[in-house]
Amino acid sequence: MMITPEIIYENILNNNISKPDAITQLNILIENIDNDNTRKECIKLFNKIDCKSQEMFEILENLLISDSNENIRNIAAILIKQKFPNKGLNPLLWALQHECNYTSLINILLILADINDYKIKSTLIDKIRKNDIAEFNITLISKFRESKLNSFSLRELIDILINNTTIFFLKEKYSSLKYVLKDGIVTELDFSNVDNKIIDWRYREDIQDLSEINGIFYLKKIEKVKLFSLNWAVKHEFSLNCLIELVKILEKINNNASRNVFISEIKKLKENKFNNEIEDIILENLSNLKLAKILLNLISITFLKLKYPKLIYEINKGEIIKLNLEGIKVVTLPDCIRYLTSLNTLNLRNCSLYKIPDFLADLKVLKKINLEFNNIEVIPNCLSSLKSLEYLNINKNRVKTLPSLLYNLPHLEHLSIENNKLREVPDFFAKVYPLKFLNLSSNQLENIPVSLKFLKNLQFLDLSSNKLKELPSSIWMLQSLKDLKVENNELEKFPESLGSCSTLINLNLEGNNLKELPDSLGFLKSLENLRLGWNKLIKLPLSIGMLSSLKSLALENNSLIHIPKAICSLPFIENINFSYNDIKELPKEFGKMKSLKILNLYYNQLVNLPYTLKILAPLRKLKLKVNNLIQ
Repeated sequence: MMITPEIIYENILNNNISKPDAITQLNILIENIDNDNTRKECIKLFNKIDCKSQEMFEILENLLISDSNENIRNIAAILIKQKFPNKGLNPLLWALQHECNYTSLINILLILADINDYKIKSTLIDKIRKNDIAEFNITLISKFRESKLNSFSLRELIDILINNTTIFFLKEKYSSLKYVLKDGIVTELDFSNVDNKIIDWRYREDIQDLSEINGIFYLKKIEKVKLFSLNWAVKHEFSLNCLIELVKILEKINNNASRNVFISEIKKLKENKFNNEIEDIILENLSNLKLAKILLNLISITFLKLKYPKLIYEINKGEIIKLNLEGIKVVTLPDCIRYLTSLNTLNLRNCSLYKIPDFLADLKVLKKINLEFNNIEVIPNCLSSLKSLEYLNINKNRVKTLPSLLYNLPHLEHLSIENNKLREVPDFFAKVYPLKFLNLSSNQLENIPVSLKFLKNLQFLDLSSNKLKELPSSIWMLQSLKDLKVENNELEKFPESLGSCSTLINLNLEGNNLKELPDSLGFLKSLENLRLGWNKLIKLPLSIGMLSSLKSLALENNSLIHIPKAICSLPFIENINFSYNDIKELPKEFGKMKSLKILNLYYNQLVNLPYTLKILAPLRKLKLKVNNLIQ
């Protein structure tokens, strides 16, 4: 059995292994496994083990100064500070002098800020004096001359180094960046002239790391910021992410500099790109959070419009509420859609999608999603976060199973999974209590669970074009059911409980193997449309005459010979189709059918027609083609 971090920790809890042995085993895993996630889990376990041995210190020290993965180095630095605050200082200071990764450097500086030791201050001053950015030296030159750096607090020195390090790495990535310094501290940042071409694969890889932009959060005295040019940002998804991340960091900083840039950029966008789409909004009355949200919406939809010129959207108070990408070969949804957090309708029909991205979970107010006609195989767990979802269409995909997450959607009323690869409907599905519309047609279902009866709000149920041989009698206990479609299955009989469904208005049983119908059919007092064509019916129950609301009756392509006169008692019947049967005569009581407008008797064995048909004034169409009528 392969040893894992979880197994090692379980052995510790069960006293199957000593703590020193556990540390040794974890170190073996760290040194010999290529999976960095597993290695990180091993290091995190050090924090759970109540042990401060020399072996653990040496392991962490080695990881801090020599591991190739910056995340591992960062975790090691944090644990050294927590577990070995006294002897951990030297490796931390060594790492500060030699570390080349931005995030790791900032992490070490923040750790050192919490340690009170004279060595730290002298090391920081030395590092400040040796910095490579001329502008920093110029703003600090008076401090150097007057030896005032010694009077700076540890926190002030660390702030200077954080500012210095952040600018150094930002300039490495965005050479056109401009900035203003005061006493070694950044007060202004200007990204507006950045126009880097995202062509070289190395730069593509480099620009996807947004650590330096995130580091702007630590520049505590920023007074003014200019964003990346929108024209540059929307040319590529990588550059777009740079702009979006900068907006998010400014939102997090949440000061006047953030507010000013948000208002300025929104006004600029409104004037240049959305002049007729955004009603007047008093931006000055909005919070920074709301301003950032509007700006992210406008930036994202600008990118999407450029990428997909045929998309359709609706905007309300500066935020996108409807997005329609139907028919556009998207394949993979752009990540920026996650920032359209006021989106309530998303149409992704026929977009060549293969998966639903996890970021859809961020669209908390989404009410309607259309995913029809894609290549989706799995309904992801992220949808369970969409607590406002009311409508979900996954027709014509490749879904094989229904996930349990569906019953975590408290407002889901419409669910359509037509033409997928479902083989069963799990019992938990009955817990999707809000459902009013359920379409499971054109799958590979062979049975329906009895538990479906608990869908008390269900009004429409489509089970057509499956492999059903029978329906559970409990299905007729659906108290709100109005429409039931079960055509093109393999049904041979219907249970007597059929008559219990007093709310049913439309019933479609075409294309099955039914030979007879239960007498309880007559209890469907609300039934208006009954379709029984393409079965093997030889006779009809007399109770059919009790369907007091029936307006349309379709019985084409059966084997009927006799029509019971009870049919003539139907007071509201308007359309009857008896075509393609073996009917030889009609009951003379047909004259009672005062509402009948269309009567189709094509392809039967009729020789005579009852004279009473002549007195049916409403009758507009009488179809008699291919019979044996005597003229």
